[in-house]
Amino acid sequence: LWYEESLPAESILAGLVQCAGPYGVTGVSKAEVLSLLDHDQVLQMGGKATTGKGQVRMMFRKGADT
Repeated sequence: LWYEESLPAESILAGLVQCAGPYGVTGVSKAEVLSLLDHDQVLQMGGKATTGKGQVRMMFRKGADT
C-alpha cells in the first residue's frame, strides 16, 4: 500500500526563481535563461497524468532588478 496527498484545485503555491549568472558550459546568458520563463506554462508534475492529477500552471512574473 502507499500514501497519497492531493491539494485542492484552487491551491496557490508561490516561490522565487533566481538566475544569478551564466548557465552551463555553453555560457548561455542570464537574459536567454530568463526568456524561457517569460510566458505561462502548463506542466504535469508527478504521476496519474491520465486522471488529470498534477496539472500545474506556472506563472512567471518579473520582479524588481537589484
